Amino acid sequence: MYRLRFALFLLLLSSTIATAKPTGLNYLLDACQVLTSSGIVQGHVASWPENTSVFEFLGIPFAQPPLGQLRFAAPQAYQQDTSSVFVADKCILDITVGEYLTKFQTDSWIRRDCMQYTGSASQNVSAQVAAYGYGMGGGNATDPHSYSEDCLTVNVWAKPTGQKNKAVMVWIYGGAFSAGTSNAPFYNGALLAEDEDVIVNLGLLDQRLAVEWVRDNIAGFGGDASRITLFGESAGGSSVDYYSYAWTEDPIVTGFIAESGTAFILHATNESDYSGWYNISEALGCGGEEVGEQTIQCVRDVNATALMNAVGQQASGGISTTFGPVADGKVVFADVKNRSAAGDFIQRPLFVGNNDNELGLILALGDSLFGGGNPGNLSTPDLIKFGSAAEFVCPAALTAKDRAVNGVPTWRYRYMGVWNNTALVPGMGAYHSSEIPFVFGTNELRPNSTTDTPEEANLAKIMVHAWAEFAKDPQNGLNGLNWPQYNPNGTTLIRLGYNNQSEPNIGNGTDYDGLCSILGP
Repeated sequence: MYRLRFALFLLLLSSTIATAKPTGLNYLLDACQVLTSSGIVQGHVASWPENTSVFEFLGIPFAQPPLGQLRFAAPQAYQQDTSSVFVADKCILDITVGEYLTKFQTDSWIRRDCMQYTGSASQNVSAQVAAYGYGMGGGNATDPHSYSEDCLTVNVWAKPTGQKNKAVMVWIYGGAFSAGTSNAPFYNGALLAEDEDVIVNLGLLDQRLAVEWVRDNIAGFGGDASRITLFGESAGGSSVDYYSYAWTEDPIVTGFIAESGTAFILHATNESDYSGWYNISEALGCGGEEVGEQTIQCVRDVNATALMNAVGQQASGGISTTFGPVADGKVVFADVKNRSAAGDFIQRPLFVGNNDNELGLILALGDSLFGGGNPGNLSTPDLIKFGSAAEFVCPAALTAKDRAVNGVPTWRYRYMGVWNNTALVPGMGAYHSSEIPFVFGTNELRPNSTTDTPEEANLAKIMVHAWAEFAKDPQNGLNGLNWPQYNPNGTTLIRLGYNNQSEPNIGNGTDYDGLCSILGP
């Protein structure tokens, strides 16, 4: 499986604001420097929001570059003389949103993505679709991404004011385990750090090593290593859930937020199925099954661009490739459904949910985004309905039920907001990933975006606050907002953006789970 860049949104959260600078950013604060196991990292005042007091540290290496013998190998912790200084860009003071977008387009400090197959997206898309793609880190014709295998880095956003020992949020982005980037305006953690006084993180073994880096270094940024919440969306949400099964003996994290993704959403391939690998090794002239493990060294020696071209030739369509989670019995388990029912997971609080019309994204991007698979030859409305239920609704329902039945504090949400300035085409509803700008409060970073409605802006504030409150106190934070813990037999589903209302509305999960008895997770 290819590595995805992991960006640390070290959103340092605290419940009160103070004016004095604590010792959190404890190493030469005036020079934007913090001492870490990766050396002294030098950050800068965040580029956005305007007049922020947040510092950002971009591209800090947490693992050795996966080059040469480390390609297709377990990650190794980054080794650096702690007296050396890693410059995570220069200090930037006052900057407007427009200037921020320009800087985002032109500067190199946030544009180095991991090698990945990007598909062949159509250039004939609407301005809104293009803006959505850019916001999610897709780049554009005038702003192409650069790719490198040297990409195992973290981004940190932290505010030097406020409480000491702030809660920490670690973000894992999505991308079907094949693509994705932390270089996305919608994933900017500065507002969470500014308004909610938290520390946030972006970016299966690579992710674990990044979490260990956070545990070992977050105190230097003012964070509390005993309060780390792992959150992610789509494949990132699945990664969050996979983590909860893999590291039961040494959890590190204290809470989980899984948005539109669980361990059930993407079905792990069997450990004995090497066909995808051998198809690629043969395409690269390294032989196939007949030479077995010898293919590994050969592929390690192949030029990265040639490797990506070979991956693209084997792609199933859209962003999907033959690489993905493999049930190895150590990090990913084939019997995850049984483990879920038995409570064999990290029993820490969970906030899980999905969007109202996940596969409505097909209406804007085409079903090729998901590989064009439609074995039942369903109409588009039925494909959206059944696909959304099978891949998102039912897995979230089962995950929430099993956690609740096993006595784990659990909350389940359903995002339902439909807004004119976020709709990509008419009729697509609350589509896959449309909640992300509301979680991060980054809607204004959408290029050419119109002003949010009052209800939309207020909902974003509520969601930013709720996600942060969960991270500050996973056991009780959402109780303080009067959001009910999930009961599969009760009216406890938290509906966000219901009828475009800004205030949460409580419904019954069974109203949306009708297809689950047929489809299963």
